[in-house]
Amino acid sequence: MGDTPIHSRKYFYGVSPEKFGESPEKTMKTEEIKLNFGETKELVLKNEDLTMSVNLVGEASEISITGRFLLTGNTKRVINVTLNHLGENTKGRINIKAVLKDKAKLYFNGCLVVNKKAIGTDTYLSNRNLLVGEEAFVESVPSLEIKNAKVKASHGVTIGKVNEDEIYYMESRGLSHTDAEQLITFGFLES
Repeated sequence: MGDTPIHSRKYFYGVSPEKFGESPEKTMKTEEIKLNFGETKELVLKNEDLTMSVNLVGEASEISITGRFLLTGNTKRVINVTLNHLGENTKGRINIKAVLKDKAKLYFNGCLVVNKKAIGTDTYLSNRNLLVGEEAFVESVPSLEIKNAKVKASHGVTIGKVNEDEIYYMESRGLSHTDAEQLITFGFLES
């Protein structure tokens, strides 16, 4: 792949709107961002299908990408994010949290790429998911492509369910099951 920005990786790892029988032109927002020397950017993702490629070209450029999603009903969401470190001493953070209820589905792919010349890179990807109900589904694929040993790069994914002991405790204090579940899910998204 070399040290060039990633432009063509629209639906890596086979996850795309076609997986649902939908046309990508109608459903998928595609965004490409380039940051030059010393630029800093913070992005908050909207609750929509998205393919994003971020190229940290300039030395000391930084980006922080966050997303908080509450998916309900039959919602299907596809999020693909590639963070490509090209310049020296770049910093990137991706932090995605989702609560999925009913039959909601989330397909998340996050790729951190550190090229040969990106010495001193500091990058991290986190995807935390809370499933509420038996039919909610998450497929999360984090990946690292490291071509340089002088970097700090890591990723993590969690997928869990609401703890029934917590629900029981809150019910014993007078909350309804629905209110207890709602309190836990909002607390998860806010933490």
